[in-house]
Amino acid sequence: MGFPFLQKTSLWAAFSPLGKSIETPKGIFYWSGRARTEAEIDGTIGIAQDDDGTISHIAVAEPWAGAKIMERVPKAKIFGYAPIEGVESLRKKWLAKIIEKHPGLANYATLPVVTNGITHSLALAGRLFLENGQTLITADKSWENYEHIFKDVQGVKISTFPLFTNGVLHIDALIGACRETAQLQKKVVLLLNFPHNQTGFMPSADDAKELGQRIQALCREMPQVPFVVLLDDAYEGYVYDEIGQKYSLLSQIFAPLPNLSVAKMDGISKVMLAYGYRIGFLTFFASALDGHLMNEEFLRGLRAETGSKIGGLVRGEISQVNHHGQILADALMDDFATVEAQREEIINRLRDRWKMMMVALEEGYKKYGKQKLWADPCNGGFFAYMNLEKSIDAKDIAERLLKEKKVGVVPSQQGFRVAFCGVKKEKISKMIQAIFEVAYSA
Repeated sequence: MGFPFLQKTSLWAAFSPLGKSIETPKGIFYWSGRARTEAEIDGTIGIAQDDDGTISHIAVAEPWAGAKIMERVPKAKIFGYAPIEGVESLRKKWLAKIIEKHPGLANYATLPVVTNGITHSLALAGRLFLENGQTLITADKSWENYEHIFKDVQGVKISTFPLFTNGVLHIDALIGACRETAQLQKKVVLLLNFPHNQTGFMPSADDAKELGQRIQALCREMPQVPFVVLLDDAYEGYVYDEIGQKYSLLSQIFAPLPNLSVAKMDGISKVMLAYGYRIGFLTFFASALDGHLMNEEFLRGLRAETGSKIGGLVRGEISQVNHHGQILADALMDDFATVEAQREEIINRLRDRWKMMMVALEEGYKKYGKQKLWADPCNGGFFAYMNLEKSIDAKDIAERLLKEKKVGVVPSQQGFRVAFCGVKKEKISKMIQAIFEVAYSA
């Protein structure tokens, strides 16, 4: 393919050898696409069809597919394959929603490729930008699956920085970790996740602005080092106070610098509260190496080439993402105002639980202090993180909570994650009280 457009952007130097070489093969789907428009007799695609062109299917499955889905995709095409890169109308609608919040980035965005959830987006980004033995940077307290995705499966090293210092975002440590990695491997791949899993922390707009400015300054200081920022925006919008920013850090992080690229990863799991459909999106934001805005022709070429690269990995792993879920998401995008209004009801419910947790924590601190147990800053997301003093074993506390108090938490490092999102409001205080009692009896 040659990738003449990608080679003129910040993405090219950041790609791993696999990232540079991978593309969607011109196999069955390529010839099938041509046959749909050029052939009178189509003998390309391996899907059984009835004589009237309807995809052959088991009729008893139709009620379970849903009447509206069957109407939206006629001739039973819902039972057929989705395009490798995803349903195009859904991809365009998703990009339009991103640009609504970040209008200044319209001329730097690729077209999102549909992935099998954000987990898949993370794995694809890891393979596109990092080689076995190279280093990924992320916060010290992070979703445990990061280590599995990157370290266990891909052989990538993980360098961490302390997320907080004295209760605020530790930007100095983050920049220091980036600088150290840049000097060692001449490439920086930084993974940020806000609102944060495990702590529930979301930076303020001022913190986000400062973070972006510091990252961009480091890019200018090291112009020969490619920088890629991976934004895991799984919990975007789930912010419960007036301080945390209500949307992604994308606009503050990205700037049109010849060595800075951003990958935004999001999906319908939290946007539409549809976890099991596994519909995620991977969108790149890149700069032209000559510093100019990308015109329509350039963007079309760039979007085709990035689609081919991500699609090449998708095709080689899962062929394509669930068609039914994509059609559902595409339909809901047409009524997104209702989606947002109904999701806001859920956000308000979680806000009430968060408030109750904050009150219960303060009560616990008044009674017990903060010597053995204290929570990290939390103002959003689905989780809070409880730290334990070094002499206390987190797994032991989790075990005792289960056996003695019938309370479940997830231990990790020197503390544990509490998913307040799934606990009834009236049980929050009881849960926090139980945590303090067990921790202070250790």
